[in-house]
Amino acid sequence: MTQISSHAARHTRRPPGPAGAPHTPEPDHPGRPSIGPPTQHPPLSSTNPANQSRHTPPRTPSRPAEPARPNRGSTPRLGDRGHARYTVTVSDAATIAPTRVRPSVRPAPAPSPRSEPEPPRRWNVVLLDDDDHTYDYVIRMLRTVFFVSEQRAYELAKAVDTQGRAICLTTHKEHAEFKREQIRAFGADPLIAACQGAMSALIEPACAEGDDDDRDCRR
Repeated sequence: MTQISSHAARHTRRPPGPAGAPHTPEPDHPGRPSIGPPTQHPPLSSTNPANQSRHTPPRTPSRPAEPARPNRGSTPRLGDRGHARYTVTVSDAATIAPTRVRPSVRPAPAPSPRSEPEPPRRWNVVLLDDDDHTYDYVIRMLRTVFFVSEQRAYELAKAVDTQGRAICLTTHKEHAEFKREQIRAFGADPLIAACQGAMSALIEPACAEGDDDDRDCRR
């Protein structure tokens, strides 16, 4: 048989095998494995923890989304989610409940004791006795000045003659002074020639309340 060198043996083709059999490449050198097609590595998967640690930075865990906060100045409604409870801001507080300043209360001044005005003092018109006038003159003068009856005028004339004086009227001071001047201006008694003038009269404070309607009074 003809010997084939090793070089020729390497390049000698084998006859094809049966149909459907896989093709096996021949080794270039005896004793060394043949170099086949390049090994295809699977692509780097994001699910591989080793690949993630080398190529992908770690992700921080995501936080749950916070509910939207209402804007300052907008009032949340009852139907809105996340607004059932909210914090009242300074502007809302100023609008809802304004601060009221209470007025300072000062103690009322103590009422000063009021002195009640004294009632006007009453005054008596007093007719004085003398020996220069008759009963007729006294009665006529009393009826003219004090507008009393003839009986009352006689009683006053008798009181003047027996007691030396008689209170003809009790009234206020101005009226009493006016009646006193009327008595002094009545004139002399025409029935007595030695009479020099009218009768004497004076006014004095009354000890008790008198009449204010020009009615006379006696002690």
